Amino acid sequence: MSIRNILVHVDGTERSARTVETACTVAKGFGARLTGFFVMPDVTVAAAVSDGAMANSQLIVDMQDAAEKRAGDAEKIFREETRRQAMDAEWFRTDAPMSGARSAAAEAAFYADLVIAGQYGGSSGSAPDPGLAEDLVIDSGRPLLLVPDSAGSGAGKRILIGWKESREAAKAVHDALPFLSKADSVAIAMVAEQGDAPEDDISGTRIAKLLADHGVNAALQTVAAQTDESTSEALFNHARTWGADMLVAGAYSHSRLREGIFGGVSKSIFSGAPLPVLLSN
Repeated sequence: MSIRNILVHVDGTERSARTVETACTVAKGFGARLTGFFVMPDVTVAAAVSDGAMANSQLIVDMQDAAEKRAGDAEKIFREETRRQAMDAEWFRTDAPMSGARSAAAEAAFYADLVIAGQYGGSSGSAPDPGLAEDLVIDSGRPLLLVPDSAGSGAGKRILIGWKESREAAKAVHDALPFLSKADSVAIAMVAEQGDAPEDDISGTRIAKLLADHGVNAALQTVAAQTDESTSEALFNHARTWGADMLVAGAYSHSRLREGIFGGVSKSIFSGAPLPVLLSN
């Protein structure tokens, strides 16, 4: 699979400039078309939630004005960065249906090979669209590149795969093949929590063999979580030590319901991964 069409979500906050910068770099690396988008919220629904069922008209007007400003800021951020990088990119704004901004974003993602979004502290964060990245992974069926505030603009030279024998991890590896085939170095990390046996080496060997069939040489690495260190912390610390600039991982959900609860590692990735992460569910 090649990446020919990339969609980046821009929310109009200052931190989204980093997301757009990364999206431009990735798009140029693949020669892909880049499209930026903003989801205009239904402010009548938001106002009712904020102020009760009988939201006053002034509150609705104020929220509409704030949303319009964010939409303008988002488009400005996107156009300025794509112009700076001399990219022929597209922009659109879509109105959220009654079901909300998250479903509108997922529908837009149906028509892209890769979606890029910023990391804004997970579902409990203070982002304008909290939980949107999580819903994109579940509802769109597209791989998502999650970009933290602290990330550099480049990603994909040294890629670490967080491997666990599961459907989600297998799909993430498959979706990451365009990145993996271009990387300078690839490693497969299997994390064993404190007191647990390491992940089966046979599983790691088999996924490494699959990658080799695609021309990707990947080193197997077993990571033992230290005392009081969670699986996600062990994975992040190993990524730093190894010098990874991208992590590949499955997004694990314990529920298929709309507000699915993600597993512990996935929740930590959405809220605090220190490097860009390619996620699939």
